[in-house]
Amino acid sequence: MYDTYVSSALEQLEQECWQPQLQQGKDVLQSRLESFPEGQLALEVGSSESGWVVAGSLYTLRVRDDKQLQGAQYHSLPQLHCQEGGVLQLISIQVSKLQRSSTYGSALRDHALGLASLDDSIGKVMGVTRCRGYGTAAAGCKGLSMMEHIENGDAGVKFHTSRGAQLRGLVPNFRPEDVDNTGTGVIIEYT
Repeated sequence: MYDTYVSSALEQLEQECWQPQLQQGKDVLQSRLESFPEGQLALEVGSSESGWVVAGSLYTLRVRDDKQLQGAQYHSLPQLHCQEGGVLQLISIQVSKLQRSSTYGSALRDHALGLASLDDSIGKVMGVTRCRGYGTAAAGCKGLSMMEHIENGDAGVKFHTSRGAQLRGLVPNFRPEDVDNTGTGVIIEYT
């Protein structure tokens, strides 16, 4: 069980890293920690002399079948969680703005992938990610589709594909409040 300090730090990190309409509330974060504690990672940096601070986090859940992600919505993901599910889904990765030049996001992702590789009950690692630059690119280039943008090299998708993930499709209306991406999520699968 996470202590009050870590829970509070994770809530602060959520507020720091996400636009207000994309932030998850304290109740959602607490539910993740309680329902699947072994699937949630918090990265602390510092020292015993200077003190420790939560610099990043990664949230996951397990689902029975990757097809459940097609047509899913972000806010309904907890309902898909199945402790024995064979698919580990990366829900979100966030790193403090003070640590953005670090490789902490990659370290969290790689650690989660390493843990999954050690668990014989996990057959796949997937995620529904979001583009980082589609809204700006689409505003500057009328008619630009999300797939064209991804093919041109979106940083959010590239974070996953640079580590071996394959693009598996788009999920319209995945996160309707994500106006920069017209609510659309991008399914990736690590191979």
